[in-house]
Amino acid sequence: MSEILELSNGSYANRWFCFKKKDGVNLRFIQDVRPANAVTVRNAGDPPKVDAFSEDFSGRQIYTAFDLLLGYNQIPLSEESRDIFGILTPYGLLRMDRLPMGWSNSVQIFQRLMYKIFMRYIPDKMGIFLDDGCIKGSTTEESEIFIPGVRKFVHDHVKDVISVLHTMREAGLTVSGKKCHFGVSREFIWGEGQNIAFHKLKELLNGGKVILPPDYSDPKRPLILTVDASSVGAGEVLQQCDSGGNRYVIRYESYTFNERERRYAHIKRELYSVKIMVKKLRIYLYGVKFNIETEAKSVLRMLNKVDLPSDVAARWVAYLQMFDFEMVHIKGTDNLPADSLSRFSTEEMCEVYTISGNMGKERGAVSNLSKSEKEVADIRRVLEEFLPSGRNEKNRELIGKSSNYFIRDGLLYRRPSVGHMPMRVLENCDSRYRVLHEVHGGFGGGHKGRESTLAKLKDR
Repeated sequence: MSEILELSNGSYANRWFCFKKKDGVNLRFIQDVRPANAVTVRNAGDPPKVDAFSEDFSGRQIYTAFDLLLGYNQIPLSEESRDIFGILTPYGLLRMDRLPMGWSNSVQIFQRLMYKIFMRYIPDKMGIFLDDGCIKGSTTEESEIFIPGVRKFVHDHVKDVISVLHTMREAGLTVSGKKCHFGVSREFIWGEGQNIAFHKLKELLNGGKVILPPDYSDPKRPLILTVDASSVGAGEVLQQCDSGGNRYVIRYESYTFNERERRYAHIKRELYSVKIMVKKLRIYLYGVKFNIETEAKSVLRMLNKVDLPSDVAARWVAYLQMFDFEMVHIKGTDNLPADSLSRFSTEEMCEVYTISGNMGKERGAVSNLSKSEKEVADIRRVLEEFLPSGRNEKNRELIGKSSNYFIRDGLLYRRPSVGHMPMRVLENCDSRYRVLHEVHGGFGGGHKGRESTLAKLKDR
């Protein structure tokens, strides 16, 4: 940590936290630089477009891929900019002296330096995408033998790799050995699956334009990622506004939670859904400013406050901090496309369940643990008929109880405490048992204990 932080006398202190790396031992340091992003003049440069970058490597008979070790930590930060990235620590006020991850211009600065270092190899012999580089090989599998057992195109590629490595050493760069792949040879075989995909693509191209590619030329038209989560999955719609302010779709995505993920609390599922969808669309979003729309205000709170480094939510937030985005809260009625993509279709959800012979006994137990149906019916009657209190002791008691309830769209709800949502009242034993049976033992229920089941009921 001493390699990237130094003592500071600055006027700024950002939030920060750490989380465990994949090795389970070392910690990764993350700083919340959104306040700095809000006042930063954005650099217009961007990394190469992924489609064009990958297309340039198609048809190569051999290639080498490498990953730079501690990429941002190898780039010093200018003296006048360091105080902006201060943090409060047990050692006092410290500041970053290396390029901070998540800052608006970090991607552009790092990419520009990579272009400068590898300029003489680009684009003929290699390509560079931030800290990931790829050295190109021959497009033809030449049969000429250079030395016994080694053909000339392989020898030429090895020479290029050695030259690039020498350039990296002169620039003070280091590669991550376990993430590098030298002299990879892959033969592309055109089979029936590829033939089907090819004809499918032709059909899509001949049809109408359902989706359009993103346009990065105008910073006033940022990408808009709308995300939603349900109990079974997550969905998103990536959109952008045209010059007339009308939105068009760039991409749809959905994700089905596994059994473990379905057991997350509702607010945790919402944050996880944002992380999953940003990761799925990182090739569109990394290095550009974009908006994330969600109907869950809890996501914004979790992004602003992370508890323990070992908490899995801290790792999700750490991943999101690598991107430059703004959270926007929207109404649930404005989130229908993403909401639909987060749920199973009606056909998938319709299943036939066998009714247990013990239902009567179980239903009786549920009834004994809840309000009587008569009491709930009396509360509804008071709210609907506005009974006068007068001197009737029973009416006064019912009116007092009914003040904690209200009716909306024909359904009875209990008034919430400050900061909480109203809770719907299940007015008869059958509906209580049906909901409890579904949440506890139905699809995604998992037969959890009392507290877990109650938590699921509250989330609904």
